[in-house]
Amino acid sequence: MIIHKPCFTSDECDKIQKIASNLKFEDANILVDYSKGKLPDISSSNPNTLAKLRIEYDWRVTDVAWLDVIKHKWIYDKLYSLVEKTNKDYWKFNLLSSEKQIGIERPIQYCIYKKGSFFKLHRDNQYDRMISISVQLTDSKEYKGGQVHFPPGPFTANQERGSVTIFPSDTKHQVTPLVEGVRESLVWWVCGNK
Repeated sequence: MIIHKPCFTSDECDKIQKIASNLKFEDANILVDYSKGKLPDISSSNPNTLAKLRIEYDWRVTDVAWLDVIKHKWIYDKLYSLVEKTNKDYWKFNLLSSEKQIGIERPIQYCIYKKGSFFKLHRDNQYDRMISISVQLTDSKEYKGGQVHFPPGPFTANQERGSVTIFPSDTKHQVTPLVEGVRESLVWWVCGNK
């Protein structure tokens, strides 16, 4: 886990949070393949695979929306530049080019955690995801709980506003239940060839 703090200024965080007022939020849904006990690869249209899937409503409770690539390209560019440098310094994964990363099929997710929201222990490495990114938009004084936690140790993502946490997508992590206030964040997954 690599933490960059702060990557986004307070003004940039304000600008990103203003974007949220024009987004259409929905409940986050997670598809679980119980025959394999993990999150599925839904890129396959195989009816036998799809028949085993079920939306799991108690795996993740969060409101989510997606950032338009064209309107908010500056956010994508800033994050991809940071990911590219971090990957070169630490992991050297074979990532897709920035042009392919910011395609419509790989948008940045805007997340709002309210009282009682959480995301159970999981990995992000389904599909072709290689690197996961979390951007802290809310000042940590505005909420309690809602920490991005990396078990088994006491490791948590930095809660400083504007900080960015970058980690390999196969790393287990969770968001602890939010007890009070509202926490807003961005999440993005950078893809590559395994």
